Amino acid sequence: SIQDIEVFIGLEKKISSQLHQYLIKKEENLQKMEAILASVRYQQEHQIVKYEDQPRYPIAAYTLLKRFIHDWSSITKLMTHQLGQDFIRNLRRRETILPTVVDWDYTIKSILRLQTTYNLTAKDLADGKIQGTKDLGIQLNWFDCTMIANAANEERGFGNAYDWAKLALKLSENATDMTNDVRKEIIRSLSTNAFQIGRTKEAIGYIQELLKLEEATNVLKNGPNHFQDYVKRLGRADSTRRLAENTEFGNLCRGNVKEVNYILCSILLANKTLKCYYSNQSPLLYLAPIPVEEISLDPFIVIYYDIINDHQIETIKKISPSKSNKSPNHAMLCSGIKSEATQVSIFCCSTWLEDAYDPVVEKISRLTQELTHLDVNYAEDLQVANYGIGGHYVPHYDSTIIAPEDPLQRLATMMFYLSNVEIGGATIFPRLGVAVRPQKGSALFWINLKRNGLTNRQTLHAACPVVIGSKWIANKWIITSGQEFRYPCSLHSDE
Repeated sequence: SIQDIEVFIGLEKKISSQLHQYLIKKEENLQKMEAILASVRYQQEHQIVKYEDQPRYPIAAYTLLKRFIHDWSSITKLMTHQLGQDFIRNLRRRETILPTVVDWDYTIKSILRLQTTYNLTAKDLADGKIQGTKDLGIQLNWFDCTMIANAANEERGFGNAYDWAKLALKLSENATDMTNDVRKEIIRSLSTNAFQIGRTKEAIGYIQELLKLEEATNVLKNGPNHFQDYVKRLGRADSTRRLAENTEFGNLCRGNVKEVNYILCSILLANKTLKCYYSNQSPLLYLAPIPVEEISLDPFIVIYYDIINDHQIETIKKISPSKSNKSPNHAMLCSGIKSEATQVSIFCCSTWLEDAYDPVVEKISRLTQELTHLDVNYAEDLQVANYGIGGHYVPHYDSTIIAPEDPLQRLATMMFYLSNVEIGGATIFPRLGVAVRPQKGSALFWINLKRNGLTNRQTLHAACPVVIGSKWIANKWIITSGQEFRYPCSLHSDE
């Protein structure tokens, strides 16, 4: 019927219009994909750092993860034809090994952690420059800076958030992919953060800029009183200032204290009661004495140099991840957690190796006993840990039990360094003002408890964030049980 024809004509017009919009969208998608591909290729071709070296540089690792999480995921959304489906299927086959949003978020927080601890500037980090390192040929864009600013806000790091948001705004000046709404969000964040860190004039200036970006439509409609309320609301900030810490933790990690530089007797001039010597007080060490440097006498802390060789180190590093394939109880577990009970933050991957698992593990335990004269039959399995980008451990005690009744307290710690770290990663003792930088093949040993069984508060220690490199350590914790004759109690209750 004519009525049907009229319906068909209208339907055809609608189909034609939808097809036209589809073709326009496809063209837009192709242009977007070409822009993303050009951006990725530009980064690949212009970055100076080699692909195999990228895991050691936090900004390089961040941009790599960002491309997977943001750029490549954008490509999958844009691809709807068969080629796109093939691409999606290929990606989904690899989902178990691809980085996740959690990985991306962790990298962002790691960058903030490094910025805070080492007083790094947002500009240098965005340019890939860290404490005088070589130019990586990598630069973060406005989107990256915005993501980092948002993460800093979530952690109430208003000083860092302000710096990153300000840098994002500057980098967006000539950006074609910056929308007006996003620009307003960045400026709104800047105004809030400026108030938080006490820069009131700058905050008001950003509010005025918001007004120019059509925020005035909502503000001015309600009159000047509403504007004043808006200013007061932003101004209700705590006294938090920039995140750059001046705490002992930050100072030690930044090297603003005496530092053990692995030159024997390096601190003898500072404390003449400390000494260096060769340890050969056991048959195992008689023909191959171990160099020892005393760091502290109370608590007792020493460094043993060159006590494990490269072959042993590589064996430990090799069997640690592989063991997870044999038993889920020995997987390299990665954690970025904060225990409510101990308030200890840990950012590392670790596993446990018993002596029977490999002859090298057994040899390390035997060497520990010969050097410390403590019975390792009463010790925990060897813990192997790897600290990656920003990996750290906040100040804590290895023996957290204050009461002496618990027989399973950790009496002593032997920490083997299985790698060098280019920048960062020092083991610090805040109450002693000492920082020990990792040196491959050496070991740091200290006694956690006083002879009355109580925790020695001077053993408070921490692991500084790794800036560049990968930090591998192995810990052997010796417990109090079985050490009654090797480390006897004192007759004085306060010792």
